Amino acid sequence: MEKFKCPKCGSVDVFAEKSGNHTGLYCGSCGKWIKWLTKAEIRLLNRQKK
Repeated sequence: MEKFKCPKCGSVDVFAEKSGNHTGLYCGSCGKWIKWLTKAEIRLLNRQKK
């Protein structure tokens, strides 16, 4: 299973935020934008958060 990790600070505390048609992955510790998520990655992130 893929773990999302911030390349700047190394934190695994991440969250997704919808922005228009895209969903971005952001670091919960430093606030850095990490990447745009695909539909599959959004589902994976939702499963990891549960």
